[in-house]
Amino acid sequence: MKYIVYIICSLCLLAGCDKNVTVESTLLHRFAKQPLKSATMTDDASLLALLTKNQVVSVWDSINQKLKYEWDRTQLGDEDMQHVELSENKQWLAIAGYWNITLVNLEHGQVIGSWYVQGNQPSATISSLMFYPDGHKALVGMTDGVVLSVDFQSGLATRHTHHDKQITRLAYLPHTSTIMSGARDKKFISFREDGEIIYQREFKSRVTSLINDKQSNKLFISDALKSHLIMDSESGETLTELKFFENFRFFRRGIFYQRGRYLITSSPKSVLTLWDAQTGDEVASWEITRFTSEATTVSLSLNENNELITLSSDGAYQVWDIESLLPQ
Repeated sequence: MKYIVYIICSLCLLAGCDKNVTVESTLLHRFAKQPLKSATMTDDASLLALLTKNQVVSVWDSINQKLKYEWDRTQLGDEDMQHVELSENKQWLAIAGYWNITLVNLEHGQVIGSWYVQGNQPSATISSLMFYPDGHKALVGMTDGVVLSVDFQSGLATRHTHHDKQITRLAYLPHTSTIMSGARDKKFISFREDGEIIYQREFKSRVTSLINDKQSNKLFISDALKSHLIMDSESGETLTELKFFENFRFFRRGIFYQRGRYLITSSPKSVLTLWDAQTGDEVASWEITRFTSEATTVSLSLNENNELITLSSDGAYQVWDIESLLPQ
């Protein structure tokens, strides 16, 4: 199903919101009719992994809109599935329950095995999951604040205990072997594989966003209140802060654009915002297409044409022409 969707959005400058532009979604395709519990895309948005609330996992070729693989809970273990994650090299799919991570080889769709993980507290469950670039290891965040570096080949895990509340966001910088974590304890920490802390920040509320740009070495990190910082990912230096008129804003997902020149964020609901990452000024805001009132953006990527791709909790895949929004 293909549509051309026209959405009017406000062009907001510091002087006020006095210009209107049209954001054109050049493609809308709904990959799932069931609400999603978790979903993710590869960096180029060519591959999608979806986990529905009725416990069905599917992997899709988004370019051709074709289903590659599908599994239900009976094929993946007894535990309720909570998270899905794709490796950067498109070779692996990880499916996490409360304590178990199941690994699938995407060349043949074969389930390789399952790995049990635990935090310091026996009741702690998996709250965050991300692959290392090669797909042989993963970072796992737990609800008690533990961060695990799990090696799928050796079966060993390194435990990091810098936080004392649920891990909300994870990132990894491969060129410096740096792990980054944000948590409900209001802390953001950058640390080495051996656990040595490089730098850290403490906010007034829980960390809700952690977005790393590999091309520009920029980092966006925000809490649920007023702290929305664009930083140098290696030094931790604050480069700028987002500027807006409201008392506070809340962001969950995001992606940098044009080698860190711009930043695109998503709200907890359906709003996308384009920012000038050098000044912190808002450029434009618009909404994704919603099929339910609870719809929210769960993943953002850039395709090979440098178009923004959004995937929603409704299973809606949309393509956006960001170039048309940039200042002339």
